[in-house]
Amino acid sequence: ASLLRYLEIPELIADSEDTYIKLAVDLGNDSDLRAVYRDRIETKMQGNPQFLDSHYYSSQMGYLFQKVFQEYLASDN
Repeated sequence: ASLLRYLEIPELIADSEDTYIKLAVDLGNDSDLRAVYRDRIETKMQGNPQFLDSHYYSSQMGYLFQKVFQEYLASDN
């Protein structure tokens, strides 16, 4: 879901199993709808989204781990 939000395609996020199944059936039965989403995803992916940038991702994860550890050390344990 977070990747779809980042790509600004929240309408493909299912909030329940029934919604997921309906979405899958709709996409499976409608080639025009699939083409619309394929084109939108391809366009967004050409913009080099940050979640594909391993250096950015690893630096952010490292920062978060350090922050969590510092908060742990500052707490009463």
